[in-house]
Amino acid sequence: MVEIIKIVKEGEQNQRLDVYVAQHSELSRSAAQKLIGQGFVLCNDLQLPNAYQVQVDDEIVISIPKTPTHTIKPVAMDLDILYEDDDLLVLNKSVGLVVHPAQSYEGATLVEGLLAHSDAFAAMEDPKRPGIVQRLDKETSGLMVVAKHEKAQENLSGQIQDNTMVRVYHALVHGQVFPDVFNIDAPIGRHPHHRQNMTVIAQNSKPALTVVRVLERFQAASLVECSLKSGRTHQIRVHLQFIDHPVFHDPKYGRRKDKKTGQLLIAKHLSFKHPRTNQPLSFDVDYEPEMQAIITQLRKESL
Repeated sequence: MVEIIKIVKEGEQNQRLDVYVAQHSELSRSAAQKLIGQGFVLCNDLQLPNAYQVQVDDEIVISIPKTPTHTIKPVAMDLDILYEDDDLLVLNKSVGLVVHPAQSYEGATLVEGLLAHSDAFAAMEDPKRPGIVQRLDKETSGLMVVAKHEKAQENLSGQIQDNTMVRVYHALVHGQVFPDVFNIDAPIGRHPHHRQNMTVIAQNSKPALTVVRVLERFQAASLVECSLKSGRTHQIRVHLQFIDHPVFHDPKYGRRKDKKTGQLLIAKHLSFKHPRTNQPLSFDVDYEPEMQAIITQLRKESL
């Protein structure tokens, strides 16, 4: 644990606590906010919110936990690659596979599988996220495109930003959803009390838009298609919780009585223009066996 003790000086007052901590610890503002939310920052021996405005002579104690470094090395994996050329590859990510290394996860990740698959990824500038232009949560399966060099990565990232890359998800959710087609236009930001979670919130948030189309209704569930028009963390899961139709088996945003873990959410369709040839590419995948089995059972119960 590294401890930094600061006394607020004249001229530094009336700054937000998270801004002050970031400036005096070489942390990013988001990292400072995370420390404050976890109780690692004390102001005059008190835990205060990010928005607190520091005053002259306030004593700020910043405790920074030491975290083990994740050694990134190639790990052979049986990746389900649907398409590959010199510029990119498209794969079907399995449930349970983490995309890139993180402090909270010590197991092998997709990035390490990519390093073992091709030397192209080791040559890229970002060693922690080589070629990654989109991210799927650990328990979300489905389609991902990965760039094999920086120029392709820049192009594909641009297609996400300008909303020309089509990303369509299917989710099995609680309750019968109506109407058949609608938009969820609600800003998403960090939960003010549970900092690991996202939520629909007006303050400190970013715009988020999800287009929902009902594919099938069962007695107490629905199969829905969700098209992303923005790319916020956990966007589909948060938006479906917001309309009181959370994803089945979602450990973060699901219903408390739903004890199983591993949200029934799949990146079902992906289409984009090839970054070099500009030719359209389109991909679809089948449901994971567990999700398909549950859908089949719901259909039987609805007869």
